[in-house]
Parts: sequence; C-alpha cells; structure tokens
Amino acid sequence: MRSRLRCRRTTIGPRHSLVISAPEEAPVQETHGLPEELMKRLPAAASELELRAAAAEVVSSALTVLDHRHFIRDLDSVWPTMKACKQLGSSEILTLTSALKEALACRLCEIAQAQSLPRRKVLALFNFMAELCWANYVSPSEHVIHQAIIFLLDTARACSNAGQNDPASWYVEGCAYFVAKVGEIMMLNPLEVFNVLDPLSARVACLARQLPRRTMRFIWILLQRRQRLWRGALYLSVSSNYWQEWARSRLVLVAHAKGDPRACPLAALPWPACQAIRKFMCERNAFDAAEVVWKIADEPDMPFTDDWLKDFIEQLPATPKAREGSECSEANSPVSPMTADADD
Repeated sequence: MRSRLRCRRTTIGPRHSLVISAPEEAPVQETHGLPEELMKRLPAAASELELRAAAAEVVSSALTVLDHRHFIRDLDSVWPTMKACKQLGSSEILTLTSALKEALACRLCEIAQAQSLPRRKVLALFNFMAELCWANYVSPSEHVIHQAIIFLLDTARACSNAGQNDPASWYVEGCAYFVAKVGEIMMLNPLEVFNVLDPLSARVACLARQLPRRTMRFIWILLQRRQRLWRGALYLSVSSNYWQEWARSRLVLVAHAKGDPRACPLAALPWPACQAIRKFMCERNAFDAAEVVWKIADEPDMPFTDDWLKDFIEQLPATPKAREGSECSEANSPVSPMTADADD
C-alpha cells in the first residue's frame, strides 16, 4: 500500500497531453526550474510538516517566473521518489499532489485577503496551476482550489465596486487565463463543464464589464478559444509595448547621466523628476506588463467595441433547478449581483 500511495497522482491514468491533443508549445524562452536546494528537500521530506513546507516553497518559487515547463520537468523527476506521510491527528495520507493542492489554495486565499501582491505573481500562480493540471498533478475542478478561486473572484467584485480596479482586473485576468488554458480538459467531462467551466466563464465575463480593455482581452480569448475548440497555443509573454516604453525611459536616464544640460532639457532635470518620468512611462518589472498571447493560424482581432461581451452576458441562461442552492448557481442567476445590471 505504501508504494502505491507514494507514486499516486491526483487522477488515474496518463497526463492529459497524452490522451488528448497536446497544447501547442510556447516559444522557447529563458526558463527556470526548481531551486537545487528544493530538489533535494522534496524527496527527503519524511513528515507532514516537512512535506507541507516543501510544497509551499514550490509554489512560492513558481511565482517568480511566467513559464513553468521546467518546474513540471523537475517535479516529474522527483515525484517517483516522494514519500507519503500520515497526517497528525487523522488517518489521512498526505502526498505531494495533495500538499500542492493545499498550498495553491492557501496562496489564492492569501492573495484575496492581502490584495497587495503584484500582477505578475497572480498570473504566475494561475499559469503554474494550469501546467499542473496538464501534467495530472491537479484536477481543474479540484474542490479546494475551485472554492479558493470563487473566493478570489468575490474579492475582485468587492474591489471593483470600491473602485479598486487594479487588483480586481488582475484576479479576473488570472482566472480567465486559467480557464482558457485548461478548458480543453474540462470539456471532456460534462459535469465539470456544468459545475466549473460555465459558471467561472460567466463570473469573469460579468466582472470584466467595468475593467480595462487588457482584462477584456483575456475574456475575449477565453470565449474565442472555446468557440474554436481550443485550437492554437496559449501562453503569457511580456508585451512588446513594454519594451518600447522601456527604451524611452532608458533615454531619460541616459540623458540625465550623459547629456549636456545646455543642449538636452532632460539632462537639466533633477534626478527625482527623471525617476518619476521613468516610473510613469514604464512599469518597474517586465512581468507586470505580461499579456496573454494566443497563437493560431487565423487569429481574429479583438473588436473595438464591447458588444461581444454584452451579447455573451445577455445569452446567459437562467439558473436551472439542478443548480438551485448550489455554490455554482450565482454566476448564472438572473438576480445575481453580477448580472442584475446587465440590462442597464
């Protein structure tokens, strides 16, 4: 029994990329895997506390990058040697997969409560979860993660109502990207479509109405990918606009340091003014300017108007009786706070 538990993943069978068409790969970028010290700690974890701490460290490390293919490769290499541990005070068995699920859910709840994490970490967390789903470490409809996502979207709604569009848009973007990335997996199970895919799609669409156009693009790509049967490659990449603004802001700094104040007005500015200009022109971290990229042969352009979003919200079905009293019913309910003003 112990050897079976040691190698058990969250689902039975091969990873999803082997049973359905594998998602097209993102272009090769500078990628990073697990830290070497963590690669040694994972197989050595022999107790519940050690395994939970190592899993939490894996999630924390994943928040520093946007491409997690090497993280999955490293997890695959240590997974066969991982040990299962008994949880204190119960007969439950803790494995690497269950520890990762709990660590991901805790991090999602921390994001919702703190409301201070940068955008790059929100997107990195959702991308890491999506890669774990494709590698069969986590199920897209995992209850503990699903509940944490719902809590995060509830927080996004509260932030949006309070006029705090920045954290609200980050949460909606992350959730929309996650659903667009793993929707192909959920489509294999009608129950997951009914309880997870459809409600989450409805929630993020209703929340995006008052958010920036960059956020709406995440929603638009989610709906378009589903309509086109999930074709094409989907990944996160730093916006080309960021590098253009970065080059301009660099000119400001170079002018201040190298320019002649008699010939260059920028060189005559005091240093705090140059710093303020640079901060205004360009975000400090490139990953904060990440955008969703959808590579497909006949990629359509996002419409300039928001009619497509209004049409989708108006076509949301009323709550079926099967969903009455369910936690998933709010998104499609005609009396939901998210849809009550859809006709305004």
